[in-house]
Amino acid sequence: MSRQSQGLSVAVCAYDELPEEQRAVYRARYVTDETREATCQRLGMAPERYDQVLDDIMRSLRKMVAAPALQASGQ
Repeated sequence: MSRQSQGLSVAVCAYDELPEEQRAVYRARYVTDETREATCQRLGMAPERYDQVLDDIMRSLRKMVAAPALQASGQ
């Protein structure tokens, strides 16, 4: 498996591990390119919560994607 395919596989697995609220915001922002305002209205979410959820998503995905790389390097 190529390095790029492995990275994509890890990212998909990491996405699947996110809580439902985070997956919903991630899909709206990065898959359907929905605006912040539209997502907040559709999900009944305050804009501040939306911003916090996006921060949580990125933090979670970075940790999940970095973990296999750290294991592979022996750290």
